[in-house]
Amino acid sequence: MNKENILEALANSCITFSPESFIPYLMSDNVIVSMPTKVVFYSFFKRMVNYSKSISSGRSYLKVEKVDFEQNQFYYNFYDEIHQFARLTIVVTILEEKIELDVLPF
Repeated sequence: MNKENILEALANSCITFSPESFIPYLMSDNVIVSMPTKVVFYSFFKRMVNYSKSISSGRSYLKVEKVDFEQNQFYYNFYDEIHQFARLTIVVTILEEKIELDVLPF
């Protein structure tokens, strides 16, 4: 799985509130996580996606924002139609061969 496919699957799983659809991509050797294991990461990711669904109104959409202090780091911010602030934020760090993921808590 290449980085573009992984990032697209990540975005789709968050927009459609279906974290389970990201599992095959998460288990790829090209993905590393900020938590001790991918299982722990997935558990937290799933809770955050489900919570964002419960606090969102209308359709969800992605806005990718570059983090100023890191050239290869981005915030994947997921917004709804009503609220001004992101309902879910995932920090994506693009490394040479891999992607590192971290979910920010509310």
